[in-house]
Amino acid sequence: MQDFIDFGLRHWELSLAFILILVYWLVSEYLEHSGGHGVSPLQLVHLINREHGIVVDLRDENHFETGHIMGALSFPEKEVMANLNKLKKYQSKPVILVDRSGAVSSKYLNQLITKGFTYTRYLKNGMNAWSQAKMPLEKGKKSNAKN
Repeated sequence: MQDFIDFGLRHWELSLAFILILVYWLVSEYLEHSGGHGVSPLQLVHLINREHGIVVDLRDENHFETGHIMGALSFPEKEVMANLNKLKKYQSKPVILVDRSGAVSSKYLNQLITKGFTYTRYLKNGMNAWSQAKMPLEKGKKSNAKN
């Protein structure tokens, strides 16, 4: 133990750098897991295929029509809370919110959780991440929000 203390005192720059890196790593891990409601495109595919997750696209209809995740429901951002009763039937399944960049989805996430959607997630970095991962898109107006 005394050797560690001696090393730390002699090489205080290295010790400080190690402590800062350790603190940064611990904080980032904590933030990732405490607010762990964001999912990657691969995790989203797993939620859809294995846990029958429902994707709710919060983008406007024009963006939805140009390309959306297969089977996604279209609930534009302004209509999501007003049409919450249409989503109630999916309350027991994973509900994954998707928008263009992830910012809108994370905003609505907590609102849905307080309404009883306990297994709600959002796609980190939104459709940008989906496109970068080269995941397939479905095109056209198959907005299931009216159902």
